[in-house]
Amino acid sequence: MWFRSYLRLRDDLTQDRSKNILLMQKALQQMNVQLHHVLSDITGESGLAIIRAIVDGERDPFKLVRMVNARVKAKPAKIIAALAGDYRPEHVFAVKIALEMYDHYTDKIIQCDQNLAQYLASLESNTSALEKALPLGKRNLRASPGANAREVRSELYRISGVDLTAIEGISVRTAEVIISEIGFDVSGWKSEKQFTSWLGLCPNQKISGGIVLSSRPRRVKNRVRHALRLGASTLRHSKTALGAFFRRMRTRLGNASAITATAHKLARIVYRLIKFGEAYVAEGMEAYEQRYQQRLLKSMIKTANSLGYELVPKVTEARVS
Repeated sequence: MWFRSYLRLRDDLTQDRSKNILLMQKALQQMNVQLHHVLSDITGESGLAIIRAIVDGERDPFKLVRMVNARVKAKPAKIIAALAGDYRPEHVFAVKIALEMYDHYTDKIIQCDQNLAQYLASLESNTSALEKALPLGKRNLRASPGANAREVRSELYRISGVDLTAIEGISVRTAEVIISEIGFDVSGWKSEKQFTSWLGLCPNQKISGGIVLSSRPRRVKNRVRHALRLGASTLRHSKTALGAFFRRMRTRLGNASAITATAHKLARIVYRLIKFGEAYVAEGMEAYEQRYQQRLLKSMIKTANSLGYELVPKVTEARVS
């Protein structure tokens, strides 16, 4: 479908733009301009303002520091020290070329997003989306440079009938990839297990002579799998049930396996939402921990009974003053 082609083209353009960001940063380091030490993103508002001024011939760090946004956490003195570099002509020229290419690819990404928005507007609306209003979304939604995240979210909900961005860890970009790759119908997979197996997010046991040789997931090239794994990796500090699940898995299995396990859980939620048209109901971290403690207690009671023992709750005696 055309949706998929637009997204893949945009991803290719984004990768090419990232290469020019690396070239820009390399040229700045060769000039001993340590901009990346004081700014988290050199292509943000403050970073681009300083880089454009350097290309235009400005060398005074006291004038350059005035271009930094007030929200930047680094102190002005530290920024001034980072800008005191050796502005050799060959390196400034390299920054100029990389900046021009960065602007070129940014413009092409914006054009791609504009065409994508026109294509989405031409698609028919889902009947369930017409019956139910779009629920309130997250506060911070990110999209491509040429797209409004809230507008893209509304269009995706209109044509699919479900709000995938309501799921923790799934952004507008991730929802775009999911819908573009699997469409609006998951009937091709009879169950969640088949869906997660297609994504390569479930154990793939290799057995020989009754012995399990390996249970690693299959290595598959799947854009949905990659998007879900990226979404799962953002949940490490989330104060939600999915965040608590990720941290519990990371403690037991390590970071890589925790990402796979959380992506597997996200895939099952996505499958149910698309198949049944349900609205996602977020669960808090406290409710998840309480439910986990109840399952753990039930398992311990069952184990104790099988061994002929009985669990008795500990009674704490109150101190008598």
